[in-house]
Amino acid sequence: MNTSVTQQIDRFARTNERHLIELLTTICSLPSPTGSEQAKADWILNYLHKLGASEAYIDTAGNVIWPCQVTKGNKHPVYGAHIDTVFNQVSSIKPKIEGNIFAAPSCGDNSANVASLLFFAEMILSLHIELPAGAFFLFNVGEEGLGNLKGIRQFMTDHAHEVSEMVAIDCNSDSFINLAVGSRRYQIDIQAEGGHSWGNFGNDNAIAIASGIIWNLYNLDVPANPKTTYNVGTIQGGSTINSIAEHASFTIDLRSESKEELQRIDQKFHELLDAARDPK
Repeated sequence: MNTSVTQQIDRFARTNERHLIELLTTICSLPSPTGSEQAKADWILNYLHKLGASEAYIDTAGNVIWPCQVTKGNKHPVYGAHIDTVFNQVSSIKPKIEGNIFAAPSCGDNSANVASLLFFAEMILSLHIELPAGAFFLFNVGEEGLGNLKGIRQFMTDHAHEVSEMVAIDCNSDSFINLAVGSRRYQIDIQAEGGHSWGNFGNDNAIAIASGIIWNLYNLDVPANPKTTYNVGTIQGGSTINSIAEHASFTIDLRSESKEELQRIDQKFHELLDAARDPK
């Protein structure tokens, strides 16, 4: 990038710092829990259209996509910031600014990055910057929790042949991470004999079986490098305190920086499930 463009960018950023904070405030103030991102997506699309990004649109998954200087038959980088948040019980958000601290639910994950990506788009349009390879600006849905990467999966299904690289803009701005983390997620359902806690004492209890599987999982060793993790995030089951639970379920998240280690922990987990199986 030549010096002249660099100076224009620096000047634009400094001149519009207050505008960026106002943009962040607005985005933070729009609750968008996973699965309920439409209002925020509509706002982002309208904002892009007002900037002059007439090509921006919302796809079938609910992602907002702006193909910026994209040419048919070529590959382009993708810059993506997810618009959903983990705060699914929040109906209104009022950001607070105290000194240099901007505080609000979802501010860091991921409203600040959504605002920054929009600000970057605005800068390109305002300064008429030509990108060397064009770019897809992606404001994707379904990143958190059981959203299970719905948005980025749909985008790649539709555009994989046009993508040269993917940059996820997420969380802190003081680091770059060039490792991919793979994950596998399962919901495990257990059906057991059940019965009355007194009259049928001794029958198999689905909660006890689930607990045994989880206990064995948490006794598995995994490497610190490449980092590999497991987590049981939710568990439920049973009906009453004096009933032997007939049903229980839990969800599990397995992750690793290594495809081989992810496969290994996945296989060990399935071995634990197989060991717990019983004709009853």
